[in-house]
Amino acid sequence: MAPNLNIKLTKQQQQNLIATILIIGGLGYAYWNYLLNPLRTTFSQKKQTLEQKRKDLKDARDMVLKYDSFLQKATTITKRIDFINKRLPDTLNISDIIRDVTEKAAMSNIKVISFRPEQKENIKGDYKEVQINVDLVTNYINLGNFFTNIGYIERLITPVNPTIDFLAEEQEGNNIRVSLALKVYLYKK
Repeated sequence: MAPNLNIKLTKQQQQNLIATILIIGGLGYAYWNYLLNPLRTTFSQKKQTLEQKRKDLKDARDMVLKYDSFLQKATTITKRIDFINKRLPDTLNISDIIRDVTEKAAMSNIKVISFRPEQKENIKGDYKEVQINVDLVTNYINLGNFFTNIGYIERLITPVNPTIDFLAEEQEGNNIRVSLALKVYLYKK
């Protein structure tokens, strides 16, 4: 059973009670909207910021632990890029190519008769080709050695379209004349 509260208030007391309830309600509403709720929103934002900073700190610490492996990878990549730049440079220096080819010919006991670089560059996708026509006097063994030695030049050079003619008379152990083209490759910027 519900207790029977029979409270008798005067009209002035009733108005004061209603005013007090309204003031308390208004103060509660103002406290919630203007003080507690903004503080709660700020707290949740700062909590999210703190969690993000903790995650960033953890990631940074993990990165510091992996720094040595990053350096190793960077060194490996740099070496590979240097190798590629040596094999496929973006500039053409005919004198260096002629010097390298002449050196490999001398190593192979081959007599170079002429070099005739073509001025035209053929564009092939991401690279360009320049052709240098070469005439040689040699024998088959030395020609094979020369082709092998060309492969050891740092720069990418490919001998193509060899034409072999027999000499009427053997000249110092050389019995063939070879005309071929050397394709030199350049990186296209």
